[in-house]
Amino acid sequence: MLALPRALCAAVVLLLLAVLSGCGESSTPSSPVAKGAAVGDADAFPRDVEHAAGTTKIDELPERVVVLDDYTDLDHLVALGVTPVAFGFTNAWETGLTPWQEAAGIGDIEQLDATSDVSMELVAAQRPDLIIGMQNPVVDEFDGLSAMAPTVGLSWNGEWRSDLRTIAAAVGRDDRAEELVAEVEDAIAALAKELAPLADRTIMIGSKFGDVLYLQGDGSPLVKLLRELGLTVKTTTAEALAELSLEEIGKLEDADILLSLATDPAATRSLEGESLFQRLPAVEGGRYTAIDNIDTRSLADGFGPLSYEHALGVLRDVLPSTAAGKGAPLS
Repeated sequence: MLALPRALCAAVVLLLLAVLSGCGESSTPSSPVAKGAAVGDADAFPRDVEHAAGTTKIDELPERVVVLDDYTDLDHLVALGVTPVAFGFTNAWETGLTPWQEAAGIGDIEQLDATSDVSMELVAAQRPDLIIGMQNPVVDEFDGLSAMAPTVGLSWNGEWRSDLRTIAAAVGRDDRAEELVAEVEDAIAALAKELAPLADRTIMIGSKFGDVLYLQGDGSPLVKLLRELGLTVKTTTAEALAELSLEEIGKLEDADILLSLATDPAATRSLEGESLFQRLPAVEGGRYTAIDNIDTRSLADGFGPLSYEHALGVLRDVLPSTAAGKGAPLS
């Protein structure tokens, strides 16, 4: 095999480092970087990282990151250009991996069974130097996880910018996080202009899961996103969700546009069959749409740099058509 001149070798190495550091324009990489690659700013360590489960000291740039699940913690990490050595596959809402996760190459990463609780032994076997997960099980198992490696947790209803910056701080990718925030904010601003004619239409989000009717509240990531788009959303609680009985369904009467997150298809169809629901003004006027599992994941608990194009595309399609009386029930 012919040896390359040293100058050419150096140039190739510099080019590879530039690629791995996330210099590309896309926030959804066609394939993740090599597992176990340290691609952040080593000079940023040691540092303390504040997160949903407390504060964690990380002494040096992590190389072997394990993510306990496949929610926004995984999405944010990959969007930042860091590939974990393994992640917990939950099969949330029986959706499998999402389209934006597949497009980013997440399907090629080793998966740990997390359809119930991910095994501590499986996590330990990956020899992690950083563990990332959602608030539960990180809070419940924080001591055990921290004994293996520095551990960082995200809140279920966390704000996507804050969560992205938390993950970026843990892997030394702060600059990349700010680039991604700006990219997503530009897309949100552009869609807000498109949806401006709907700004005075009242949106409500009511969904049935199991036997309970839920109304999205001020703390809901989707409500926050809709309001950032300049839209009017009516809620009844400062929390993420309010529980309603079927007899309280009249609280949805003020909706000009009624959305339902159909994460429980059987319960959604049951709700759509209720006479009280059918008599709601938005439902009678065709201004009701049920959003399926995959689309709900992008909007409700998975919004961020990896999924925003999918999520904003859903809203671009659903909101104008629903407002025009061309809603789409699940039934």
